[in-house]
Amino acid sequence: MASQFSNLNLRGLAFSPADELLVGTIRGIKGIQRLDFSLVQ
Repeated sequence: MASQFSNLNLRGLAFSPADELLVGTIRGIKGIQRLDFSLVQ
């Protein structure tokens, strides 16, 4: 999936709203995981 994103960037194509939503969701999940990890410690 990362290679597909780099291919899009090389072509100069902008992210579609769905791509931005997907990236935002992934960032949100990672943020929640960090929060849970800090709460455990």
